[in-house]
Amino acid sequence: PEQWSVNFNHGVAIQSWGPKPSCDKKRCFAAGSAQPVCCTRDCQVLGTSEPVYSVSDPSNPATGGVTIRHRGVAPSPSDPFWCPFNPATGAQYERSITYDMRC
Repeated sequence: PEQWSVNFNHGVAIQSWGPKPSCDKKRCFAAGSAQPVCCTRDCQVLGTSEPVYSVSDPSNPATGGVTIRHRGVAPSPSDPFWCPFNPATGAQYERSITYDMRC
């Protein structure tokens, strides 16, 4: 969105909202490219890190599922979607993206 600075243009997960904006300005970018394109919706990238894989149910590794976790990106100071604050540290809780693959 034009209301705040954007740190990333693509990643492993995004949050989107609102209607499709008009395409009077090409202010978005094709994934992995510097080519301007029309935006599909206002969005923000939630994570960009390498995946960390783990067995979801260690007592049943054959069919208990796999968890894939990505560390989330830190929100920009102008991002209105803040995470709750940890009362012990005063800092926002870290964002993360978790995919649970179950059989």
